[in-house]
Amino acid sequence: MIIRILFLLFATILVEAKPEKIKVTVENVKLELFIADTDSSRARGLMGVDYLGENEGMIFFWPSTSKKCMWMKNTNLPLSVAFIDQDRTIVQINDLQPLSTESVCSRSERIIAAIEMNKDWFEKNDLKEGSQVNLN
Repeated sequence: MIIRILFLLFATILVEAKPEKIKVTVENVKLELFIADTDSSRARGLMGVDYLGENEGMIFFWPSTSKKCMWMKNTNLPLSVAFIDQDRTIVQINDLQPLSTESVCSRSERIIAAIEMNKDWFEKNDLKEGSQVNLN
């Protein structure tokens, strides 16, 4: 019985340690994003990650729309965040400072998701407010 419990605990830790990925397209640019869709995965975000590939990042999903805030606690990478409304439209893009505990919040109350990418990634790919996000 104890061995089963330990196995289940170990399996749970492994699943939490290796987040799922999803393929997303923003306009015509294809991304591969880690998924943060639980309270713990959203709080953890990209903490401890030292490298993201060119089109890699993280997508945060929330169960309902509201104003959303992001922070960079224990996150060493300079990032940019795009806030996405319920129409799957980018409505705001902000740069985030590594290791900052200051919250960066959306202006809109209609946010259902956010995408974090390497800093300036959205600008380099000519993506801006109004760009459409599609889950593949």
